[in-house]
Amino acid sequence: MEENFWSRVQQNDGINWKLPPQSVYKLNYDAAIFSDNTNSGFGAVIRNSRGEVMAVMTVKGPAVQCSEEAKLFACHKAMEFATDTDFTELIVEGDNINATRSIVSAKDN
Repeated sequence: MEENFWSRVQQNDGINWKLPPQSVYKLNYDAAIFSDNTNSGFGAVIRNSRGEVMAVMTVKGPAVQCSEEAKLFACHKAMEFATDTDFTELIVEGDNINATRSIVSAKDN
């Protein structure tokens, strides 16, 4: 696996999405908790330097206790998705920097 696979982590400010640099892809992920609290959902999208969608993932998840837990699951699933689809030059971006950093730290160890 390439050295910088997990090294680029950004927090989405929710206002301006920026294109990744040439030859790098951007992985964005998010989570949802359904109102009945019996399930969660996760989604991820990988885009190239022109903003074109290269791959998309959505998955139904387990019941969670809070949004922080849902974001951790979403980030973990997004990283698995990126690995499974062979995208290695990535900027990882989500709206919960703690979730992203904790998953990235676990991957580095």
